[in-house]
Amino acid sequence: PASAGVAVAILTGRAGFQRELEEAPLVGRNAAIGAIEAVLDSEVRLQLVSEDGMGVGRVLRVAWSSASARNMEVFSLRCRRRASGLLALDQLLDEMEACVGKLDSGVGHLAKALNDLHAESGVLLIIEDIDHASIENRLAIEELLNDTRLPVLMSTNVPLEIPGRELCLRPLRVNEVRQMISGMLSGGEPPPGMAEELFRLTGGVPAAVSAAVKDLHSRGLLIFDGLDDEGEVRWTMTGNLASHPGAVLRDFAESILE
Repeated sequence: PASAGVAVAILTGRAGFQRELEEAPLVGRNAAIGAIEAVLDSEVRLQLVSEDGMGVGRVLRVAWSSASARNMEVFSLRCRRRASGLLALDQLLDEMEACVGKLDSGVGHLAKALNDLHAESGVLLIIEDIDHASIENRLAIEELLNDTRLPVLMSTNVPLEIPGRELCLRPLRVNEVRQMISGMLSGGEPPPGMAEELFRLTGGVPAAVSAAVKDLHSRGLLIFDGLDDEGEVRWTMTGNLASHPGAVLRDFAESILE
């Protein structure tokens, strides 16, 4: 087990034990989480506007968990480029029929079923990548939104002319980059200068920061170095971070291109 290996490393003074990283914590998103709670408390539509890698998927998972904790029904649909037909609404229709039974075809019947369910138990509708929707799908979604009165969360790369509120997910600040790295290092302080250099290299994009830390760890440039005199986790760099900017961002760049 990792804990046994850590103990051996501490007792023997063996440096460089490769302790596993923790999942990157969600930081710098208090405004978005607060806005989500406001959406769930009312019948508000909110656009979460963000570039790739800003963590909108994780924010939507928080919304899903928060709605589920309130015993609300959550329906999610994802819009795709070049999708034929009303694929997005077909997804929603399938989910609704699995919940309430067979429905008559048409946006109006779907909207009525959503309104009735919302009045009974509460409904959160999540629409991912709404800016990717075809014109046909966008018009159908807008018709559905006009005919419903329920909380709606939408993710998009660009603001859209849809009634409701907008919130842009900003890049992380340098102190938030440090907090994120520390969370991945089991609460240990990042090696001196690491947070500042990753902030410079990534521009504070959360997914890029996470990918960079994982990349440095996998290549043995970032290693666990035991505990300090106060019992705190200690990590060290075995190379110069500034000399590896291309490799540091490789994983993130590949994920964006997929």
